Amino acid sequence: MRIDVADAVEATCFQAIRLAGTKAYIGYGARVFIVDCVTEDVVMYQMDGYFCEFFDAEELETSGEDFCVLASSASELFAFGSDGALLWKTTQLAIDGVMVHSATGTHIKGSGEWDPPGGWEPFILATRTGERVNGGSALQS
Repeated sequence: MRIDVADAVEATCFQAIRLAGTKAYIGYGARVFIVDCVTEDVVMYQMDGYFCEFFDAEELETSGEDFCVLASSASELFAFGSDGALLWKTTQLAIDGVMVHSATGTHIKGSGEWDPPGGWEPFILATRTGERVNGGSALQS
């Protein structure tokens, strides 16, 4: 299968491809494309700001029961199931990049850059819902 993404559509600073099961996840510009490699169906998710990075359950050493792939943007984190469906999205985690450092069956720990360059602040999310347990909001003091 060949997949072409038109680079003239928008500028990008990060891009990545991640395979999980029969799904190909493509992060480019301000979007995530999920391609079913069997049916060739494509689903697209618009992100706030730019695509940043993918994190998968195996890489984070979790069971994969709560999510298969996480995708971060300039300010958000998306969680996708093994079928490629969007499970949840959490916003206002940063203004210039979201990173995930670890995940367990209960919590996802990461950081968001609020004051570039280098102004990273930690956050903790509930693994199953993406609900904020701590940090990650512009309203925090």
